[in-house]
Amino acid sequence: MHTSRRLAASAVLALAAAGPALADPLDPLEPHVTVLGVTVEKTTMLEAVALLGTTEVRHNGLDACEGATSACYAGRDGTVLLLSSHDEMGGGTIITNFQLVERKPLIDQEEAAEPDEPVPAMPRCTLLRRLSRATATAGGLRLGMSLDEVLRLLGAPEKARPERLEFMSMTEQPMTPEQLEALSAVTHRHLKDARMTRLRTVSVELVDGRVTAIRAYQVTAW
Repeated sequence: MHTSRRLAASAVLALAAAGPALADPLDPLEPHVTVLGVTVEKTTMLEAVALLGTTEVRHNGLDACEGATSACYAGRDGTVLLLSSHDEMGGGTIITNFQLVERKPLIDQEEAAEPDEPVPAMPRCTLLRRLSRATATAGGLRLGMSLDEVLRLLGAPEKARPERLEFMSMTEQPMTPEQLEALSAVTHRHLKDARMTRLRTVSVELVDGRVTAIRAYQVTAW
């Protein structure tokens, strides 16, 4: 499985190799970080639960970059949606990634770094009647798609293997006055043109040429 932590590391490496972030505001991955009205790095866990229905919200028991708080929903056909907020990037409150998979065993549970560590805890999945194989991102990416359909929708992947495609984008975002003020207080410099870099990663996993898992991750940092 490809964990969100590894996705973040891959995105950072890609940024370093690519040089300056793209300034184009038209990011083709933007609509694919929203599913069932939940948007990564925008919707809070409380807002998601209010939108989708009451469910268990649980921390995985790990520390630092491995720590995450998650909520889980399951459709009648076995489709599972896991929403997570990583401790470092989302503070356990703002959703930083989601996983949409055709069955629960495909969920990536942020595996422990050491073999002798316990399997991280996962919340119980609550039935969500409107969740199914037909559930798509706001941009139309869904389970069951063929490889050709994915490529027509998302274009060329950053990384490709027969069983997994990774799509990445990097854009620059202007800081709000509040963010500039907070950053100036930390750096002890007056800043007026600082910008944030937003990295998005959408990972698509396939079996026999059909999508079985979609994982979307986003991080915005100075």
